[in-house]
Amino acid sequence: MDENLFPIRVGGVPEHFNMPWHWAFQKGIFERDGIDLQWQDFAAGTGAMCKALENNELDIAVLLTEGAITAIENGNLSTILQFYVNSPLVWGVHVAAKSNIKNIKEIVGKKFAISRLGSGSHLMAKVLANQEKFTVSNEQFIAIENLKGATEALPNGKADVFLWEKFMTKPYVDKGIFRRIGEIPTPWSCFVIVVRNQFLEENKEAVLALIGCINEACAKFDELKNKSKLISEKYNLAENDVIDWLKSVEWNFEPIIENGVLEDIKAKLKKMGVIGS
Repeated sequence: MDENLFPIRVGGVPEHFNMPWHWAFQKGIFERDGIDLQWQDFAAGTGAMCKALENNELDIAVLLTEGAITAIENGNLSTILQFYVNSPLVWGVHVAAKSNIKNIKEIVGKKFAISRLGSGSHLMAKVLANQEKFTVSNEQFIAIENLKGATEALPNGKADVFLWEKFMTKPYVDKGIFRRIGEIPTPWSCFVIVVRNQFLEENKEAVLALIGCINEACAKFDELKNKSKLISEKYNLAENDVIDWLKSVEWNFEPIIENGVLEDIKAKLKKMGVIGS
């Protein structure tokens, strides 16, 4: 490592949304501005990254918006810097391919596979229950750590239902491991960039430099003509699926959050019973 570079530990899911970070690292954008980006993949998702922020194992994380707001509301000493993705995330509602469950109306009382408590898969199960007007108890949540865990838990009957981003699960639907019975988009912009408060207080200039780098990277990556190929190769997704996904995704390039936006999302989460339940 170059001693002149400032190390920042950043976490994110190993999924297509985060390709601009890896592209920027390869292009030397962080290094150019004095940042030693130390990226860590978190297959277990937002809940695991919130814990890593608490334990000083990460400085910055790219989190699902609902998970970040809920964690901070519950005492996580972190701050949302800005949105990372402006568009919603479309969650697929999945069952095992051979399951008798045919539609969302039949998941009442069933067991939900989640990566961990506080994860997006956990919180969006609550959002789905609220939308469909049924209740889901803590006993119905089965922690399976990550997507791979779900590919074992659903066919084996350990859990019945699994919510995950629909393009990341599509290869498993195509292989006949999962069957998608519905979709639920987040009613808000789906990813935010979050920093530990102590790290921000002590290293504000470095944080602002990193934010400038990733905003520049998102803007430049979005203009690439071969971005679908790059994403397809890194995340083992069919390029046609990536092309479809890119039609709906909108990375954010601006380090500004409009007044009231986060409070509005928090209010929705409280109304849905995700916060305070």
